[in-house]
Amino acid sequence: MNTDELSMKLEYLDKAKVGVVGEGILVSLLRDWGFGSVRVLQPGLYSVDEVKSHFKGIDVVIGCLNQENVAKASEELGAFYITSDVVTTILPDGIRFDELSIPKIELNASLEVAIRAVQSLEAVKLLTGIADPIFAPDAINVDLIDYSFKRVKLEKK
Repeated sequence: MNTDELSMKLEYLDKAKVGVVGEGILVSLLRDWGFGSVRVLQPGLYSVDEVKSHFKGIDVVIGCLNQENVAKASEELGAFYITSDVVTTILPDGIRFDELSIPKIELNASLEVAIRAVQSLEAVKLLTGIADPIFAPDAINVDLIDYSFKRVKLEKK
């Protein structure tokens, strides 16, 4: 892909609407990529209906906390859902979040930044086609102790 083709694909992001659970570096990354709309839901415990109300009209939702309800709301909205801990994309009509055993990762500030960077790139790949995103049950495990990004397969429940 040449530079002009890449620029044209990235220009699409100004029309894309992304919802984010949590704030911080991810919001900055998405804005730097040129996403037209970044809607933020502060971390907390929300019902599926509350999440749906906040993210109505969103193309892709990027999770962090309270993933079960956020993933369910995304599915009901017909939006893509990008998970946290290990990173994968849940398709609205594919394998559901609650069908997967997603390991819970103990986050620290550095690991959270690395995971958020991977999530932002997956959103870009998903919405532009510049590369193939990771779809469930495949996932990316970020391990900063070993300085590795490993492709893993998530177990189904």
